[in-house]
Amino acid sequence: MSNKLFAVLVFFYCVNLVTAQNGVKVLSSSSEEIIIQFTPKFDFFEKDKAGFYEIKIPNSSLDNLKFGQPNIPSVSFILGVPQFGSNVKIINAHYTIVKGKIKKFIPWENLNETNPNQEYSDSVYNSYNNQNWIEKAAQGITRGVRVESYRIYPALFNPRANQIKKLKSLKLRISYNKGGSFRRKADKMLAGVLSNYSVAKNWGLK
Repeated sequence: MSNKLFAVLVFFYCVNLVTAQNGVKVLSSSSEEIIIQFTPKFDFFEKDKAGFYEIKIPNSSLDNLKFGQPNIPSVSFILGVPQFGSNVKIINAHYTIVKGKIKKFIPWENLNETNPNQEYSDSVYNSYNNQNWIEKAAQGITRGVRVESYRIYPALFNPRANQIKKLKSLKLRISYNKGGSFRRKADKMLAGVLSNYSVAKNWGLK
């Protein structure tokens, strides 16, 4: 991803990160590791009239979903980092198990149509296999700072077993190798974008 494109991505998320809480909290941040706590705040997690669970989380996104996949939103956050090449480790994950299916993701333009791709979407739905609470979405340099964006999934779903893991809390360690050189303070415009700005402001490049 180009630096220019990533800069657009960063500021696209800026409004959500500044104006409302998304459940992500930075417990500590240093040039060697960042500890993250995530506690999802479900608007609701309940069955619709067709018997499918529908999940809604404040300030979440569906931008990475494909037509027909389980409609599981993700919560994004952005970190300033001392260098690229992070290692993400889950310290603990607390969740409950629910039996059932999750509603399919259907783009807005298809909501009022008879779906001609039902067979295709069934195949996509049944082959869904994300069992990771967190993933790195992108990395790049914006406003002179190395940044990484992450997605957290508040629910995991196994369509073959009809089993949903509903997240209660997640604690993460994102670690980095020692090193990295910094030349200046970061741009103050990143204060509302980077979840760990209070430390990352010291990691500006030349």
